[in-house]
Amino acid sequence: MVFNTPSVHNCHGWKLGEYLAMGKAIISTPISNELPEELKHGENIHIIQTTRELENAVSLLLTDKDYREKLSRGASTYYSKYASPELIIQNLIQN
Repeated sequence: MVFNTPSVHNCHGWKLGEYLAMGKAIISTPISNELPEELKHGENIHIIQTTRELENAVSLLLTDKDYREKLSRGASTYYSKYASPELIIQNLIQN
């Protein structure tokens, strides 16, 4: 499990892509960056907005192996469909 939070100018930065590439179960604050496809809560990321939601998400991922693995698979799938370096370069060339 990993945590994805924004840094400068509310940008989530490169670590999100790295987490997707590693197939991690991601707990994140809402994503403000424009992405090739929206990340979906409960499918490839777990979105939280409050400290209490963070506590609940950590507890859930520590105790629910199936959910943790679902997020992990979803992250890997998202990466291979939308975020690999090859796909990013193709997208840049096409646009």
